[in-house]
Amino acid sequence: MQFQDRIISTGNNFAYVRIADGCDNFCTFCAIPYIRGRFKSRTKEDILQEVKMLTKQGIREIIVIAQDTTKYGIDIYRKPKLAEILHEISKIPRYRVGKIFIFISRNNYRRFNRRSKK
Repeated sequence: MQFQDRIISTGNNFAYVRIADGCDNFCTFCAIPYIRGRFKSRTKEDILQEVKMLTKQGIREIIVIAQDTTKYGIDIYRKPKLAEILHEISKIPRYRVGKIFIFISRNNYRRFNRRSKK
């Protein structure tokens, strides 16, 4: 719940929400695992609480970020949960699906699209 005292530096329309931090890939050219540590997802409940707080403050667009968004949930739920968290965020009132600048595996993307159309 570190987000409760956060300062919105992006203006009044959109905000970034970090869904995970760190990385386990240890690419030879990258220092993120050494700087940020191992990959660690935030809980679904914590993310949804932050998004609800932001929408109450008038934020209309959420940009989901992480060093490796496609691995969201694997460490705490033992399977990828990116499509599920995006679907849950899209159900929050006054929220609109913003830009998603991530590489999503085809299975997760199809699953998200099917759920969003319901």
